[in-house]
Amino acid sequence: MKKLSFEEFSSRMLEIQKARKIFVESGLTNNISVAFEIYRDLLMSDEDKNKYPEMVNSKSEKTPFDGLDVPKCDECGNPLRLTINSKDIEGNTHRTAWKCKKCGMIYYSDKTPTEWYQILKGAENENRK
Repeated sequence: MKKLSFEEFSSRMLEIQKARKIFVESGLTNNISVAFEIYRDLLMSDEDKNKYPEMVNSKSEKTPFDGLDVPKCDECGNPLRLTINSKDIEGNTHRTAWKCKKCGMIYYSDKTPTEWYQILKGAENENRK
């Protein structure tokens, strides 16, 4: 799967949210991959289908943060992955969280994904100077 720009990623996320709203919340399926496949086949025009080829079945998820210098885990040094609407152990919901796949550390934040993208993109631009 190709590396996505922030705009392409945002557009795909919007289409996935539409699929979830229609097919998952209605109870037709609990699998977002199946929901998107149905959405794509039934509701998208041929032009849109070409814009959104196989989005599921990828071994590694692609995000607009790929290629940016994302934070590293304090415990193991692995790069962290950004998640949205994460709940902590007390049940509080945070806009975002950086999670380590290797050791399980979680760093909660109230910044939005867009704010994180702008921060990381800004840091990348500063490092290039």
